[in-house]
Amino acid sequence: VQSFSRDYYLMLFVMFTQFLGMVPSSSFISLYIKNELHSSASGVLWALSAICEIPFMFFSSFFLRKYKSEMLILIGTACVTVRMAFYAFIPNIAGAFLGQAMHSITFGLFYPSCVMFCARSASSHRALVTSMSFLTAAGGIATVIGSALGGWIIDTAGYKALFCIAGLVPLAGIGVYAAAQK
Repeated sequence: VQSFSRDYYLMLFVMFTQFLGMVPSSSFISLYIKNELHSSASGVLWALSAICEIPFMFFSSFFLRKYKSEMLILIGTACVTVRMAFYAFIPNIAGAFLGQAMHSITFGLFYPSCVMFCARSASSHRALVTSMSFLTAAGGIATVIGSALGGWIIDTAGYKALFCIAGLVPLAGIGVYAAAQK
């Protein structure tokens, strides 16, 4: 824990906010498609997200050689806001299609960048295990918190509010990171 820099923990915080912002598209998207869009296209849209993710994961090494993992993490985090905006402001199957297609960047490129960042931040095998454990914990904690809050937001204010709030969370993470870099 002590072997990691302040910048490591800042980037881990950004990753946490990205995971938290992604909860609506992972935990509630099927309910949104069925209950709000009155569509049975959930399976097709889940398949679309996987299809879009695979090429970005496959070619992530190309992007990671060209750009720093931190930059790709920030891009993947910012794209969550765009993804949530598609769901919130295009409340039809086309918006859901665009949102699910964003999985290419918000997971397909983001996650390999996180793994590379954690690997590069570790000074030893033990530190690598710790670093990856922190990444896993950040994703898990974000999912638990996001699922509980997300359900409450849907019940209180609806899906549009959920997507708008979730879209702001990653921006807050980027804002904290940018402020700390000054």
